[in-house]
Amino acid sequence: MNNIKKSSEVINLSGKIRGNIQRVVKLALTESPPNKLIDIIDFYMRDLVVKEKFLYLPFSSGHSEAGKLKKCWEDVKELIYDGADYDRLIGISERCWYMANEITYRYQKLSEENISYFIVIFSINGILTFIVLGILVVIAKREVKGKLEFQAHYDPLTKVLNRRSFIGIYNSIINRDDIFPASFMIMDIDDFKKINDTYGHNVGDKVLKKIVDVIKDNIRKKDIFVRWGGEEFIIFFPETDIEQARVVTEKIRKLIEGLRFEEGFKVTISIGLTKLEKGEFLVEAIKRADKALYKAKRNNKNRVEVITD
Repeated sequence: MNNIKKSSEVINLSGKIRGNIQRVVKLALTESPPNKLIDIIDFYMRDLVVKEKFLYLPFSSGHSEAGKLKKCWEDVKELIYDGADYDRLIGISERCWYMANEITYRYQKLSEENISYFIVIFSINGILTFIVLGILVVIAKREVKGKLEFQAHYDPLTKVLNRRSFIGIYNSIINRDDIFPASFMIMDIDDFKKINDTYGHNVGDKVLKKIVDVIKDNIRKKDIFVRWGGEEFIIFFPETDIEQARVVTEKIRKLIEGLRFEEGFKVTISIGLTKLEKGEFLVEAIKRADKALYKAKRNNKNRVEVITD
C-alpha cells in the first residue's frame, strides 16, 4: 500500500513537471530565462528521481523513466540558456512532455501490479483471511484506481482536463455532425509571470484556481474546459456559432477583470477565438486560435480577438 501511495506521488510530480516545462519554455521564448520557475522544476525533478528509487518490487516491471526525463529537462535548460531557436526548443520540450506522460502510464500499471502482489502475499494465510483481505484490496484498488485515473486525465491543481485527455476527446468527436456549429478559444492570463515573481507561486496557484472557478460557473456542462499548459487554457464550445461564443468569452473576460485579490492586484486575460470545421486537425484549430490570441496581446491585452480563416 505504501508503494501504491508513492506511485500516486510520482504521477502527481510528473504532472507538475510536465505543466511547468511547458510554462518555462513559453516564457523563455518571449522573455528572459525564468530562473525561479527553473529552480522549482529542478526541485520537482530531484524529488521524482528519489521517489522512483523506492518503487521496485520483485514482481514489478522495473521500468525507470525519471532519469531519462531529467536528462531531457537538462537539454531544455541548456537550450534556454544558450538561446536556441524556437523549433528546436519546442521539439525537445514536447519530448519531455511525452516522457512525463509515459511515467504516468507506467506507474499506474505498477500500482495495479503492486495490488496483485499484495494479494499473492496474504492469500496464504487461509481462506477466511483471504476473503477479508480480498474485500479490503478490492476497495483499495477501486479507490486508488479512481485517484490515478483522475490524475492521469485531469490537471492536479485546477481539476480541469489536461492536455493529453483533451487531444483524445477532440479526435473522437471532431467528425460528428451533432456538435456543429462549434467554436474554440485559447485563453492566456496577462502578465502572469509578474504575479509569480512578485507574490510567489502559491499566490499564482491561487489566481489560477480562482479564474478556473469563475469560468466553470459561466460555461455549460457540455463545454470542454482544458488546462493546455501553464497559464494557458482552452474551451471547446460544441453547438455554438462564433457570435454566441464571442458573447460567452467576452462575459468571461469582464468577470475576470472584475476579480480582486487580497494582495491588492487585479488580473486580466486575453482570448483568441475561432470557429471549428468538421474533421479539422487540432493543430490547425490551435494555429488559428493562437494567431487571434497573439493579436489580442499586441492590442494591449485584456481583450477577445476572433480569427475564422
